[in-house]
Amino acid sequence: MTSAHLASLSLKNFIGQEKEKAMKFGLMWRFLRQLAYLLEAETAHKLSIGALKTLVRIHPKCLRLLGGRGLEIQPKEVWGMKFLNPIGLAAGFDKNAEIVEALPYFGFGFVEIGSVTPRPQFGNPRPRLFRDIKTERLFNAMGFNNEGAKIIAERVRRAKSRLPEYFRIGVNIGKNRDTASIEAFKDYAEVAREFLNCADFFVLNVSSPNTPGLRELQGFRDLSTIVDAVKAELQKTDRSVPVLVKLSPEFFNSDRDDDFWRSLSALPVEGLVLTNTLSSSWQGRVVGESGSSLQLPSKRALQVVKSNLQKPIISVGGIQSPAEAKERFEMGADLLEFYTAWVYEGPSLASDILRNL
Repeated sequence: MTSAHLASLSLKNFIGQEKEKAMKFGLMWRFLRQLAYLLEAETAHKLSIGALKTLVRIHPKCLRLLGGRGLEIQPKEVWGMKFLNPIGLAAGFDKNAEIVEALPYFGFGFVEIGSVTPRPQFGNPRPRLFRDIKTERLFNAMGFNNEGAKIIAERVRRAKSRLPEYFRIGVNIGKNRDTASIEAFKDYAEVAREFLNCADFFVLNVSSPNTPGLRELQGFRDLSTIVDAVKAELQKTDRSVPVLVKLSPEFFNSDRDDDFWRSLSALPVEGLVLTNTLSSSWQGRVVGESGSSLQLPSKRALQVVKSNLQKPIISVGGIQSPAEAKERFEMGADLLEFYTAWVYEGPSLASDILRNL
């Protein structure tokens, strides 16, 4: 038997073993998901965050198996910046940058942490995260709960040195609940200041339905003031950090005239994140709705913006399969993000998408 034949047999044996391991972890994932469904949604989420933090320290190979294939390198350049690959985890899942180091093992090329506010805040009263398992939707009334910019920025700085080259971290910025709308620009600038030396891009969140008055900041006058304040902070560094705005799906419900598109085009941002959650209700509470019901509104926003603007777009909302992801890229999206689908479809979704592009 030749050495080449032996090598071929060894490779086949190795692949077979890896497939068997992946199958076992797939069964384990389905079992764990059913257990998680028995828990209150936010409790299950916190336990997941804790488990990932632990596994990335003591057994990262386990994460690679759960994620399908592990590190996925399909470089994509946007804003003159190379991304490990074009699939990211959307804001809201890792609010406090606790599991950033685990994400490359699941095939992600970037993450959007946050929303981050200047000062720590608890958010809205619990329960504030709800599932509709049958329709694969999430309803959240979180209210920008996070540990505050200073603590989270320090965590990001520590993580950066341990991440693969070109894995990118975006920072989603919000305002504190008790900050008046007229003073909101100061909050956005303060968070940007904390992350100047470690963020790869900023996302200005003016579209969450869970903070009273926040969506009023989508008006061009208020939005311009916020963007200008953040840009002023960026002038204090020699780093080029793109600034994006995250808009609501309802922002594009009505037909917009030429003046609207001229104003949006003139806004000095490098791109848009389309879209945030739908404004909805759950048991009488105002919530953000994501998952299957957000698919069409998100695609409509992508389509109408690509027809009228020449800015890069991160498409997010209702991306639940490789086929849907492929369609978003064909529609003109530069990068993709998901969150709800990771809860329902499983940890290998990013790798599955990349294999099918």
